[in-house]
Amino acid sequence: GLLDIHNAGKVHKDFYLANILYDDNECLYISDLRMCQPANNEKSFTWISIYKSI
Repeated sequence: GLLDIHNAGKVHKDFYLANILYDDNECLYISDLRMCQPANNEKSFTWISIYKSI
């Protein structure tokens, strides 16, 4: 989950409800990892855009 991403030294950068999936057994999964950045990268903490979802 999110802790695993952080333990790998990454920041998700697009974490919101639409990116949390679950299966028939109600196991949770985090999707849309393409925007992950290294946590020690200065660009990981700058805002490029703000996304909205309905």
